[in-house]
Amino acid sequence: MASAPVSAAAENGTSTALMDYSLEELMDVRITSVSRRPEGAFYAAAPVFVLTNEDIRRSGATNIPEALRMVPGLNVYRVDTNNYVISGSTNNDFFTEKVLVLIDGRPLQSQTFSQLFWPAVMYPLEDIERIEVIRGAGSAQWGANAMNAVINIITKSARQTESGFVSGGGGDREIGFGTVREGWNVKDGVSARVYAMMDQSGGARVVSGERSPNPRDGGPQDNYKKANQAGFRVDGERAESRYTIHGDAYRASAMSVGASFVGLTNPGTKHFEYDDVYSGGNLIGRYEKDEDTTLNWSVQLGWDNQSIRRVFFYENNHIFRFEPQVNWRSSENNQVSVGLTGQMVQEGFDNSAAMQKPGATTGETGVFINDEMLLAENHLKLSAGLKAERNTYVDWQMQPGLRASWDEETWMVWGAATKTSRLPNNANNKLTWINDYTTITMPDGNNYPFLGIVTAKGGASPEDLYAYEAGARARPSSNLTIDVSGFYNQYKNVLSLFEEPSQHLVGMSGTNVYVYDIYYRNDYDGVSYGGTVSIDWKPVMWMRVFGGYTYTRVNMELKPGLIPSRKHDFSDYVTGSTPLYSFKGGIFADLPYHLQVDATGLYVERVPALAVGEYFQLNLRVAWHPTDRMEIAAEGRNLTRYQHAEFYSPATLDNAWVNQDYFLKATYQF
Repeated sequence: MASAPVSAAAENGTSTALMDYSLEELMDVRITSVSRRPEGAFYAAAPVFVLTNEDIRRSGATNIPEALRMVPGLNVYRVDTNNYVISGSTNNDFFTEKVLVLIDGRPLQSQTFSQLFWPAVMYPLEDIERIEVIRGAGSAQWGANAMNAVINIITKSARQTESGFVSGGGGDREIGFGTVREGWNVKDGVSARVYAMMDQSGGARVVSGERSPNPRDGGPQDNYKKANQAGFRVDGERAESRYTIHGDAYRASAMSVGASFVGLTNPGTKHFEYDDVYSGGNLIGRYEKDEDTTLNWSVQLGWDNQSIRRVFFYENNHIFRFEPQVNWRSSENNQVSVGLTGQMVQEGFDNSAAMQKPGATTGETGVFINDEMLLAENHLKLSAGLKAERNTYVDWQMQPGLRASWDEETWMVWGAATKTSRLPNNANNKLTWINDYTTITMPDGNNYPFLGIVTAKGGASPEDLYAYEAGARARPSSNLTIDVSGFYNQYKNVLSLFEEPSQHLVGMSGTNVYVYDIYYRNDYDGVSYGGTVSIDWKPVMWMRVFGGYTYTRVNMELKPGLIPSRKHDFSDYVTGSTPLYSFKGGIFADLPYHLQVDATGLYVERVPALAVGEYFQLNLRVAWHPTDRMEIAAEGRNLTRYQHAEFYSPATLDNAWVNQDYFLKATYQF
């Protein structure tokens, strides 16, 4: 982890050096994701990892998913130039609906699928203060989707960015990218900033697999992306109150290339090339007030527009959120937080031959309470929380959590027990789409088209997780920090696509077609267990070494007495889609002549269900600071081999290979 002091130096327009700070200072960062109140990351009773602005800069990442590769225990797979799959301890399928991603507390998930479309997630990396990652359940505070991880992206306040910068660069696959930001002090207590950014990339997808014999589907593909985003932020402070208003508007065009089903009247599997378009905007307002030393309250209002046009569907949703919260310190050793969450979604959906969904207005309501007590001369911290939540499809779900920690000056131990749920979404309850198409030979000896249609016939129920976690952190010296955590998860009522063993023959356009029903059903229970060990060490003042090892074992089984799906075994997929172990680490070094050399790497054990072999990825970054306000950097990614597979797409039945990448970047602050 890097630190608030390092980030502050960068904000003032000066280059930073590791030798200026001890690891104790580097670890002194305040986070909010664990308890929804500020607390020190070192003493948080959760498996939390923090990427600060300096970490992100020196990683050489050009987008948020690439920066997240540094987090131990987080699985990051690049599907193609545009899309990523990011998950926690389990569930590495394309939807990854058990991970919650937020920017400043604002959820980013799709309202239909609960997954995150990463081409639509952009923000200037220079203005991200930190990214807080909880490698585990967080539903007692954040609710649905926060089952296997919470990723909270915290942006800098306008007060921290009362200056300007311009950055840009490009290379062979990161074709061109750039950001410009201007910030200023409006008047006493009020600051503002505006920014604009663009990104263009392409050519980073090579396909092989079941469809590769088709020359149109195999080999290199021009899987490009063109994206633009602009936004603003205003922060004000007066007496005991604070407010912020910020908003963004974006548009990303990201090509999809593959092969899949088309049409109901004349079904078939065909090649497609299509420009997916993600566009929209958001406007967020937050007001916070300290009534006295014991009472603090806040309210946040938000509007989101998410427009997604892909080859099989188009939806345009307007989302309205209301979130008040009260923090009350009843005594020196006890603090209670109570909050509400309300969400209304006005759905717009254009039906197609492949997907249909009725338009509707849906909603979600939640209430949470968290009570934190300090005992034993403030060494023992106990925290009890509860999030009660409901949506259009299910009634109230109780999600309690208990956390306890004991801390001394240089070490701490913690434990937690949490029950969390994932609420069914639109795809589980309202969406109908053609899932699969092939041909079969029937008893009469003839080949018939065979079509699978996914419906809401099953009536999906919530998925539940009972998570048990424990860990310890130690700071043997000011230059060494060790973090150890372990988990045991019990999954109940896990959803999977179930295919009816019986089929029926219907006529379509004069052709007999076998149609079989596929729907979501809560078929599976299972467990996962494992842990992460990470270190952060400064062997000398000018060098920082960090790394982490993660072990994960998953076992998912069909519930007793249930008939398995005719087509596939979901338990094998989930069990085999998580790597058994992985290593991540890096070295940041400050050298003479204003040079910085930064190397990051990861090793991932093979992932059988994704048809991905083991691979090692090495990234190298060299930066030069000719002045305190300028940085020129060169980076190479995936240096150990020309290409490696990271993911298997069930939609196109092929592997997407990630290639080497080289680019230059320059930044000037003014």
